[in-house]
Parts: sequence; structure tokens; C-alpha cells
Amino acid sequence: MFCAISGKPPRVAAISPSSKCVFEKSLLEQYVKEHGTDPVSNEPLTIDQIITVAQSPLQHSFSDSLNSATLNSNYSIPSLLSTLQNEWDALMLENFSLRKQLDQITKEFSAALFERDAAKLVAARLLQEKNVALDDIKTVVSNYVAASKDDDRHENNTSIKDLNSESLSSMVSESRDFVKETKKHTPMELVLPEGDKTFTANPSSETLATGMICFPRITYIEDKKYIPRILQNPPSLSIIEDSLSNQKKYDIPDSWTVGNETLPGMLCLTNDENIVIVLTNDNKFTVYDLEKQKVLNSADFEVKDVIYMYCHERVMKNHVLIVKKDGSVVYINYKNNSKFEDSITTVLSGNPHISYKYAQLHKDGLLLALGDALTVSLINLSSPFDQPILFKCNQEIPTEGDITKVFFPRNGYWMMVQSQAEIFTFDLRKDDHSVMATPPIKFSHQDLLKWDIDLSGKILAISESEQSKQTIHYYFYLKAKKQWTHHSTHKVEQSSVPEPDKFVVLRKNNENNNIVLYQTSDGVSETVSMNV
Repeated sequence: MFCAISGKPPRVAAISPSSKCVFEKSLLEQYVKEHGTDPVSNEPLTIDQIITVAQSPLQHSFSDSLNSATLNSNYSIPSLLSTLQNEWDALMLENFSLRKQLDQITKEFSAALFERDAAKLVAARLLQEKNVALDDIKTVVSNYVAASKDDDRHENNTSIKDLNSESLSSMVSESRDFVKETKKHTPMELVLPEGDKTFTANPSSETLATGMICFPRITYIEDKKYIPRILQNPPSLSIIEDSLSNQKKYDIPDSWTVGNETLPGMLCLTNDENIVIVLTNDNKFTVYDLEKQKVLNSADFEVKDVIYMYCHERVMKNHVLIVKKDGSVVYINYKNNSKFEDSITTVLSGNPHISYKYAQLHKDGLLLALGDALTVSLINLSSPFDQPILFKCNQEIPTEGDITKVFFPRNGYWMMVQSQAEIFTFDLRKDDHSVMATPPIKFSHQDLLKWDIDLSGKILAISESEQSKQTIHYYFYLKAKKQWTHHSTHKVEQSSVPEPDKFVVLRKNNENNNIVLYQTSDGVSETVSMNV
């Protein structure tokens, strides 16, 4: 037998009726006096309840021999040995109590750690449920807003006919055929006569109607050349054909002018060479035949908020696309000589709470970009009520804001976005819309910038103006590195247009490495030929 407290064979064994363990009687009595409980079971215990184990003479003799070190008769100083024995007993009691406390604290610490881990798991699950709930709320709200907009659009379109399924199918088919035909087709560009360095749109006039320069970005016309056209101040309209020295002039109708003021506010070239669409400042939609000098059709049309007008070469080619700043998008059949309201086809109705600043139609004739200072929205005109693809500042577009331009290059899968001092190029083929096709081009001056890409899509020209001085930067696209590489910088000496309103890359001559630019501002137009 061994004492449950000291771990030694007891001299006088005793049993606790509570834990049924064997103890040294003196140690057990001392523990009960101090704590009043069983040392093992912690149940209440009194000294009267302690059971002393009776020993035979042989057992008693064996016990004395084992504990001979504690017998007073073995020493000459009995009292000292008795004191040492008592101190040893006290040490054993204290050691037992400490081990017991350590075991209890270990158990409590383990329980606390378990509860902490469980609490963290519960908190993580609640956070996850909260995030899921928030996402669900956002989805419900966005769906509700979209549904409300759709309802508003359908309500607003009750008086104007919408695109029917046949028209939509025809648009998709025409777009697919057009993209296929122009995929590897290089369009013909403007031919410049040798030595023709500078050209003024109208030498007899010092002013040019603001916003009336019209350079259609023609990507492909069968058996035709790239034809820029210019509407000038009264009394003439000039069309420049295969070279800058070959131009035709037509008289502007008297109805387009009031005194010295020109009424046309926006001009659109059609697929019929001699027919133009004019939106006049007195709110008229006019179809005009230049050759016959005759107004083919004219009707009242609110032109104040029009931000974009375009006639595509193949998709809805007998129609002109008109976009207003509230997001309304309509097609108008300019060949329809019947009632004007019957020639209007509404794609999207406007939202008075939205104010777009710019728009651009993709070469496929279906993808329309609308934007303001913070967001660019891509809308599929064949599925106008689908959710638009959004490019937002500080998300897909890594800039604070002030977006001023969006442009679709001829390759068909890029979209270029301009902020105050950066140009971003996005790859529309990627599912992740934040993926850029090339690193952004950054500029030190925030006064940017007019820029354009030639029809090959490989030359980017940027006009940077500072204190009436013009600097032109050329970037060449390197397909192997997938980036725009700065090629050269040119100072334009004695430019008539140091701060151009319109800036167009006309062509690059591969024989002499000359690039020709056309630019205009405040009535002055010129071409600049540069060797790169």
C-alpha cells in the first residue's frame, strides 16, 4: 500500500470512506483539518469518518522497518527527527495541493481555449451569413431598379415603335457579316499630293462653324476611298474626296442660316454619297441632297441634348443612330418619306437623372459605349434591356475620375478610355473587364490631349498643348510585348492650330515614313506631315 498524498508506504494506514483511497493517517488528518474535504474526491470529510487500518504484528514490524528513518529510537536527538518528519509531511501536503491546483487550472485553461475557438467559428459563420445577406439585398435592389427602368422604358415607348425581333435578327446578321468581311481588310485612306503640307479649309473665311468638322471613321466601303468631309461657314459646304486638293463645294440652303449665324448644330454623313443628315439649332431634323441642293425631308426634332450621331456602313445602314445625354437611343430611317414619327425606332428611353457626356459606336454596329466622368457603360443594341457592362473609376478603370473620351479601335476587341492625363486600353475579349490589353500611357501634363489611332491600329498620335505650344508624341504598338512603345516626339513649329479641337491621323506612307495629321480649331484647319 502507498499513501495517495506522499506516495510512500504508510506507517499507520487510514482509509477515506469517500474516495476509498489509502493515506498516511497523520497526513490525512492534517489535510482534513485544513480543508474539511477528501484529498482525492473533494467531498466533505471529517476526522471521525477516517478509518484506521489494523495491522498484524508482522505488518507493523515491516512498516517500522520501511520507516526506520522516522523512528525516534534510532537517533540520539529524537525531537529533531520528529520535527523533520512533521516538516516532510507538511511538504507532501503542500506538494499534493499544488499538483491538484495545477491539474484544475490546466483543465480550465483547456476549456477556455476550446470555448474561444468555438466563439471564433461562430463569429466567422455569422459574418459570412451577413455578407451573403448583404449581397442578396444588393442583388434584389439592383434587379428592382433594373426592372423599374425596364417598366419605365416600356411605358415611355408606347407611342413610338420599338425594335421588333425581325429587326434585331437582321442587325445581328448584318453585324456578323460586316465584322467577318472587315477582319483582315485594310481600308484605303486619304491620298495626299506631294508637297501638300498645309491646307486651310476655306481660305476666304477666317472662321469655321464650331463642331462642324466631320471625319467619319469609315472602316470599309466597297470600291470607295476614305473620304473626310468638312462643313464650313455659310454659304458653302465642302466635301474633300481623294485628295486635299480635290474638293467639291455646295451652297448651304438659306434656311440653314440666319444672318451670319449658321443653324446646323450637328452633321452626319450617310452611306449615300450626296446625302447628309443635319440637326439644326432651331430643332429640325433635315435630310439634304447635296448634288440636287434639295431638302428631302425635314421635321421637328429636339436636338439640344444630342451627344452622338452616326450612320453605320452596314448595320441599319438606311438609319441614323442618335444618342442623347439622358441615355435615350433611337434609329431614324432617313429614307422614309412617310410620316416622320413612323421613321423613328426607339432602342432605349432616357432617364432624366442620368447625364452622359460622350458616346461611341463599335465597328460591329451593336456595341454602344455611353459614359460620364466616372463610368463607362457598354450596351448591346441587339439586347438593349440586358444589364450593361460597367467600367467604373477606382475599380475596372484605375483612376480617380474625369473620364473624357472612349474610343473603339478598328481591331474590334479593344476599348480605349481617356482620363485627364492617362490613356487606358482594355481587352473586351476578357471575362475580367479590369484586364488591360496594354499598360496605360501616362502624361506629365493634365491639359491633354487630343489623340487618334490610324486605321491600321498600330500608330497612336497624341497632341499635347502647353502655353500655345504643340507637341506631338508618336507611339507604335508592339504586338510581341503587348504594349504601346514611345517612338518619337515632335515640336510643331508655327502651327496654325496649337490647341486643336479635332485631331485625326490620316495615313502613314511606308515608303518615306511620313505620317500625315489633320487638325482644326476656331475655324483654322491644316494638315501636318511628319517624318517618323
